[in-house]
Amino acid sequence: MSSTATLPLDQINLVANRLQGGDSVRLDLQEEGRLHIDRPQPFLCLYRQPEGRSDPGTETLPLSQASCLVTKGKQARDMSLNELVGSICRVLTDAFGAAVILEICTSDEPLENAERKSGPEHPVFRLVAPVHNTPHATLQTFQAAIAAADWPCPAPVVEISYSDQWHPAGVPRLFSPREETPGQITYLGLEISPFFRDHETHDVFPEILRDVSFSLGHILKQTFYTFSHKHATYRPVHYHELGQTDLSDSVWRVDRGLANLADRFDVLLQVTPVNTGRAWHDFHQNHFDKAPEFLYRPMQHDPGRLKQELFQIRLHEIEDPALHHIFSERRDEMDRQITLMTDRGHARFLHGCLQIFGTVEEELLDLAHDILQQIPAHTKDNPSQEILDAEAFALLAQAEIDRYAASFPLFTATVQVREDIPGIMVSKGHLLIGKEARIARSRVEATLHHEIGTHVVTFYNGLAQPFRQLHVGLAGYEELQEGLAVLAEFLVGGLSRSRLRQLAGRVVAVDSVIGGAGFIDTFRMLVEHYNFSQNAAFMMSMRTHRGGGYVKDMIYLRGLKNLLAHLQTGGDLETLFTGKIALGHVDIMEELIWRKIVTADVVQPRYLKDPEVQRRLEQVKNGLSVLDLMSGGTT
Repeated sequence: MSSTATLPLDQINLVANRLQGGDSVRLDLQEEGRLHIDRPQPFLCLYRQPEGRSDPGTETLPLSQASCLVTKGKQARDMSLNELVGSICRVLTDAFGAAVILEICTSDEPLENAERKSGPEHPVFRLVAPVHNTPHATLQTFQAAIAAADWPCPAPVVEISYSDQWHPAGVPRLFSPREETPGQITYLGLEISPFFRDHETHDVFPEILRDVSFSLGHILKQTFYTFSHKHATYRPVHYHELGQTDLSDSVWRVDRGLANLADRFDVLLQVTPVNTGRAWHDFHQNHFDKAPEFLYRPMQHDPGRLKQELFQIRLHEIEDPALHHIFSERRDEMDRQITLMTDRGHARFLHGCLQIFGTVEEELLDLAHDILQQIPAHTKDNPSQEILDAEAFALLAQAEIDRYAASFPLFTATVQVREDIPGIMVSKGHLLIGKEARIARSRVEATLHHEIGTHVVTFYNGLAQPFRQLHVGLAGYEELQEGLAVLAEFLVGGLSRSRLRQLAGRVVAVDSVIGGAGFIDTFRMLVEHYNFSQNAAFMMSMRTHRGGGYVKDMIYLRGLKNLLAHLQTGGDLETLFTGKIALGHVDIMEELIWRKIVTADVVQPRYLKDPEVQRRLEQVKNGLSVLDLMSGGTT
């Protein structure tokens, strides 16, 4: 729908009728104004552009709410706007007994900031409440939420003032004295110092504005949640329930665009040698004195074109702060991944890889050294056990996949035995097994639940979600994936001491690469200082030196350490299987679940149904450290 400067009565009535029917409303107003009510709830967030004053950025602040009205130009001062707001208020009060209107504006530039050219100072939030029937609990929630929020600037100053006559400068009163807001309508004003833009040029600081929108969005939902419980008949269980559920088309376009592009390349395959077996043979024949030459798959796409397509995705059109955050993170990571593939074999490859995975923290390196010191070299858990070849393991893997597929039709994973794969990996939901791979019988269960119960399960869980990013993977998802996978090994009783020693060895190997060591230096360090076998040392060195320094291997131990900390501070395990996410996304995922955008009803790994696994999981939650896992936990 569109409108003229004066809203026709039939259009106002149409809005009221849709709300009375419980429907959503999306109404485009003149001069970039809009009304968006996701569904009837007892609040409306309002912005009216002041007359004669530039106010860039402020109009985006209400857009995080599921019920908002933004007007600019003449329409912001048109009296028919009062009729529209009054009509909406009547519907809301009839439905919920009470409603709150919160109008956002910015204050004039303060004189004490006149000399400051750019950059934020202490922001000021001034909340204006009515003198009569003051919603004290709602104001307290607002103050507490402001104080608890994470701000991209110094701590904000919160002021509360009281007036029954207040309205933003440059716009008329929303209600005339004769039609003063009745007792069931509470009118609040929120005046914000414009710390998200330059005081002189009025240029907006985009990152600060996005952070403010994200934080303020949560603060306002908490405020409206308290109002609903104290004054209205609406009783949401969590304040996230007040968020948007009716997403704009731009969200789905961006999601599809990022996912389609991500599906066209696989970084892990591009940086994994195709001649590992021959390289080991030559390295051995040369008595470990000549660094092996690794060969890689040719690039199938032009990196320049991939980047061009990446930045043509219209991410700026997403107004939902939570979704903009995760999509922006993902785009930045994909940009780095494309660069990484381009830099394969060059010295700058390592620097690009560090941007994606980070470096080895001192605490992580100390943990790796502790493990290597406490587990004897050449530890063999059962040296006489049966060893399965790739084909035998593939049969067991297919049987495991069939168990999931029996109750989850979307589970269409395949098992492929390939000559160009060293070891075992999952790519785009399929299990790839190197033809020369060998698996000890005691490690079969652990490996199945590592690869299928974690990597494949989260892929297909993500595939069942509305956002394709959840099966492709959000930014930084791999660390949590490997942490979950190694934890699965422990929970099923298959995290052997030699396996944990291997993960610690990978950390010290990565640290050596970051320190400038060459392939032979890393290999000799692992063999001579840490007493790994020559074959094991070669594989660790290959994994960490491939491409020019692929430092991903440290995230197995780091992911396990951070996952234990998450579980031991009250975090649950189930949410982590909703798709390929990072620990830093848990809060956003929980918000999206409350908003009914993402479902928590996903396939859980089969092993979690085992009572013994649940007993071990409780031990973990009660405080097991990584070092405790070496002994299989406590009894």
